[in-house]
Amino acid sequence: LSRFVEDYSYINPYDEKDCALAMRTVKTLHESGAESPWNFDYTEQTELIESLRRFKENVEFSRYEDENKRFIKLGRKIAGENHKTAVCHNDAWHWNMLKGPDGRITLIDWEYSGNSYPEADVAYFTASLDYSDEDYFRLAEIYDGKPLDADRKRFYLAVLAIVLWYWFVWALYKEALGTAVDDKDLWYKKAVHALDELENYQ
Repeated sequence: LSRFVEDYSYINPYDEKDCALAMRTVKTLHESGAESPWNFDYTEQTELIESLRRFKENVEFSRYEDENKRFIKLGRKIAGENHKTAVCHNDAWHWNMLKGPDGRITLIDWEYSGNSYPEADVAYFTASLDYSDEDYFRLAEIYDGKPLDADRKRFYLAVLAIVLWYWFVWALYKEALGTAVDDKDLWYKKAVHALDELENYQ
């Protein structure tokens, strides 16, 4: 089921008004009360990709094993904290947000949708952007509607880390299948940076 969005434009992820529209759009989804029959656990999905025969046979993953263990440990720790989940888009970067002439945003590309942390949609919005930590926290404040305390900053960093590590592993697999992924190295750097920065919020 689909519909054509006429006269759309892409949002500007460096414009605060467009960012506010984007965050309002995903928050409306998260607060809709809808529930998906599927859960999208980023850590489980990372481990699923790693278990695939084509991944094992074609990806030289040994250089990432130590970091991977840190990300898996983090993901399981976060899962054990029983944070709120909701139906999420899970691919909510700005290219999947079309702004119509009325200023309303339509989300497209629902392939990865399922129940997850709402913060994951905020995190992935920034995945391929030149955002500093403060830019990311500012976006999170727009989503939350209030300043972030240390616990919220910690959780947002943790979610950013596990989300971008999943997409990095996904990119390794896609490249093993013959599809180049331009942002793979950026996702890796941002994931590792977020993981390292968490030490400031322990």
